[in-house]
Amino acid sequence: MTHKQARVRQQRQDQIPQIHIPHSSWSRVERNRSAEAVLAPGDFWARLGL
Repeated sequence: MTHKQARVRQQRQDQIPQIHIPHSSWSRVERNRSAEAVLAPGDFWARLGL
């Protein structure tokens, strides 16, 4: 059985600092203004087709 040599991780000294990108849920989403409009109850059911 051959002996595998353990590899030691080498840290790069010239590593470029990475830009932090926040999670997508943190980003502001522009909502559709027509979706925010309040519907009348009759119009609501009519749009559902009921």
